[in-house]
Amino acid sequence: MTNNFILDCETTGLHPIEDRLLCCTIMHADSDTPQTFYGQNEKLVLEQIWVAIEDANIIGFCTGFDMDFLVVRSMVNNVEIKNVDRIIDLRKAINKYDPRAKGTLRDWAKRLGFTPNTTDGYMMEEFYHKKDWMSIKAHCEEDVKFTKALCWRCQECHLFEHWSYGESTEDEEGLMQKWFLN
Repeated sequence: MTNNFILDCETTGLHPIEDRLLCCTIMHADSDTPQTFYGQNEKLVLEQIWVAIEDANIIGFCTGFDMDFLVVRSMVNNVEIKNVDRIIDLRKAINKYDPRAKGTLRDWAKRLGFTPNTTDGYMMEEFYHKKDWMSIKAHCEEDVKFTKALCWRCQECHLFEHWSYGESTEDEEGLMQKWFLN
């Protein structure tokens, strides 16, 4: 079975050298069960994430931010960084004609008929200081669920069949088609 994962991370802020990773949720493309890594011990969380996603294909919404955070926080914590095969940013795929285009994951979730809870990423630092790990975990898992639904909508609209721009390769386009057609 190919390792194709939806991934989302929650952090205390936007600066990976100064801020910390709080939570990372992955969900296999063939599953509806998330696997969530979180807790006070950031080094242990990072080690567990890298083991889980090693040699996998990763897709997310603003995936560059998440992966940069994983890499930088791993360097800060002296954690071995593992190989991932492909990193695909769904927001960039959707906005391929205008990289300045707006639209959050929560905006897309509402358009797809979901009713997101009232938390947002800016609340994660507050939850962290309150040691409210369950709210952080719930938010991260909800974001992965929304990202997966958005992936399926992109497939239904044949976005990945026409995904040939920038640094995309035929191999990457084929990956997206196979991922969602199987």
